[in-house]
Amino acid sequence: MTITRRIMTRKSTWLGLGIALTAGAAFEAVGALIGPMLIDRGASEELIGMFFAIPVITLMIAGAMIGGFAADKLGSRRLVNYSVITVGASVVMIALADQLLVLSGPTIMVLSMPMYVSVGSLTASSYALFMNLSDPMLGGTQFSACMGATNMCEVWAVALAGYLAADWGYSTGFIVCAGLSMVSLVFVYLLGFWDEPSSTFDTQC
Repeated sequence: MTITRRIMTRKSTWLGLGIALTAGAAFEAVGALIGPMLIDRGASEELIGMFFAIPVITLMIAGAMIGGFAADKLGSRRLVNYSVITVGASVVMIALADQLLVLSGPTIMVLSMPMYVSVGSLTASSYALFMNLSDPMLGGTQFSACMGATNMCEVWAVALAGYLAADWGYSTGFIVCAGLSMVSLVFVYLLGFWDEPSSTFDTQC
């Protein structure tokens, strides 16, 4: 069996792509629409620019460092699950709070901060997972496929959230995409939530 065929016939390949296609839906939706949302809620362009330039980047870096460390200690699969759940919960919190209270732009910024920490953690842990699932003999191709799938996740999540927001408001788009990101938990479960690979390539999948 050739290495390409071996990769194509392993469940880890397809489950990894499934995770890449769904895990980031919640934060991709918010990331694309929070700028227009903040403007609609009265935040100035200068404040929004400063928010994305300093707090957001700092929080994501901190989350990625924490997530990378935790993935080494707890296992990338477990941390992907935890990160997807915390990102989704943060997004739903923002959406419901805005729906019920019609928040100001600065308040939305504060409420979104935990999400950005979790986004950093999800990025680090999911990339670690994709690397663990990649066959060393064809790792570049396999890992690149997962990276391409994460880009596809951004495309469909932003398109769907934008469509829903246009007719039903930002909160609806956020909540729907947060719900769809939970599909990735099924893929992680099928991959083996508690069974971390003992080497770079999980030969059991």
